[in-house]
Amino acid sequence: MREPASDGHCHQLRAVRRICLAFGMALLTPTLPMAPAQAQEFLFGSIAISETGVFSAVNNLPTQEEAEQAALSECEDRSRGCQMATWFRNACGALATAPDLSWGASWGVTVDAAEIAALELCGEYSDQCSIKESLCTANVNTDAPAIPNRGDRTTTNVK
Repeated sequence: MREPASDGHCHQLRAVRRICLAFGMALLTPTLPMAPAQAQEFLFGSIAISETGVFSAVNNLPTQEEAEQAALSECEDRSRGCQMATWFRNACGALATAPDLSWGASWGVTVDAAEIAALELCGEYSDQCSIKESLCTANVNTDAPAIPNRGDRTTTNVK
């Protein structure tokens, strides 16, 4: 006749069974595809303008710094005295200019909002402003209301 197993031995066997059961369940459990780790959470764009009115716009870059550097570099390749006009994140940006080299640039949650804000800013210096550039990052919610958002990303300039 066999002696009953000691409590310690039974405890060890139960632990092994739990581990085996957990491992087996893990192998049988279907896995769901994982979303990329915030791969496209933020997209940035920017617009740069020169003292002669030449401008450059870039879009869908992963950081603000990269967007600003790309716009400035592209602008400086074509003109002199370039500066940042506006930058935007998960939004739209617009540039309005006038023949006298006045300009206004802004951003908004829609292209209409960005254009309206840019025209208003340029219009403070000229009555002949028109939109020269507008663009949105690829992840903009196109159903958002057209409400201009004026913040620290808005700039105006008069030459």
